[in-house]
Amino acid sequence: GAVTEALLVLKWGGNLTQLGRHQAKELGARFRDELYPGESEGFLRLHNSYRHDLKIYSSDEGRVQMTAAAFTKSFLSLEGELTPILVSLVSRDRAAHNMLDPSGVNLGKEIQEEVKETLRYILQRNQQITEEDFGAAALATMSSTIKNALKGIGNPTSALRELRVAISRLLAESQSHIEKQSKIMGSVPDSEASGVTDWGHAIELHDGETLRLLTTRWQKLYKDLYSTKKGMFDISKIPDIYDCAKYDAVHNQRLLGFKDLEQLYTNARRLAEFVCPSEYGLTRKQRLDIGGTICRNLLDKIVADIEGVLPKQTDAMSDDESEAFLRLNRDFLSSADRDHKEIKTRLYFTSESHVHSVINAIRYAHLVQAPVRRFP
Repeated sequence: GAVTEALLVLKWGGNLTQLGRHQAKELGARFRDELYPGESEGFLRLHNSYRHDLKIYSSDEGRVQMTAAAFTKSFLSLEGELTPILVSLVSRDRAAHNMLDPSGVNLGKEIQEEVKETLRYILQRNQQITEEDFGAAALATMSSTIKNALKGIGNPTSALRELRVAISRLLAESQSHIEKQSKIMGSVPDSEASGVTDWGHAIELHDGETLRLLTTRWQKLYKDLYSTKKGMFDISKIPDIYDCAKYDAVHNQRLLGFKDLEQLYTNARRLAEFVCPSEYGLTRKQRLDIGGTICRNLLDKIVADIEGVLPKQTDAMSDDESEAFLRLNRDFLSSADRDHKEIKTRLYFTSESHVHSVINAIRYAHLVQAPVRRFP
């Protein structure tokens, strides 16, 4: 029959904030200065003369791409806007997508679901969490950060209830701000004159967001955190709540002065410090399996990069020769000068999930029971 109703779920990654741009630029300059201490100007001359074999890859997410552009601008001491830098220097093609974007790829999902199920079981219990709840295998490899976060949670049900109460208090404060604005400006806004139909939209916050949108954002998180039908908390919302609390603390607190935001941030951070890294594995084997499957293409590329600069393979290229990116022009170097005058740099910008996965895969690679390539 004919379609009478459709539900569209749209996901938007958001924009890179001014603070994010500043941090990316600061990190780019610091990276250059620490990687080439005392040789910063010489390094920049190599790049400007096309003698720097540089490639930069980014995932498909907009914020990641702009982070790559901001980092590159400072790393190479470039002038101008970020968009031209992104277009000319950052690779965002299919190869980069396959390496850095997990979208549509189910690798590692089964193991991750197993880990998340364990986390759900532990965090839904109305009793004090102990290290024994995780078993000896997980406990032996658990980092000190996660252990400390675990101790800070205490009773998870109580911690989640406190978090939900903190959100409700923030919503009450937000609604109070809107009501005060309504009393000042009048009970009903003149939509024809101002284009505003709700005084909550008249209070503009960071990056074009309004107080009404902020309130709606927190209302959704409050609703999604706890299912009254199931009588359970949804721990997958903890990272989102932490991100929103941190965002508002950095960008909106100065204007709004929420009294309960600090407590909300503290509660969310306490839970997120345990949940976020734990989603990528509780035991060494889980971390290795998840990391190795999610980032297999990226890990293969990193290995190829390393092999491409080994002394016996100096002339070998680890990348597709057809890629039109800046390379070292080797025609200008004598054979005696090639090795120590060549600079080859590969930069990869991706999501937090990939970062966790790569770190775990490299950290626990020695557990793989198979012949591995050794680098001198």
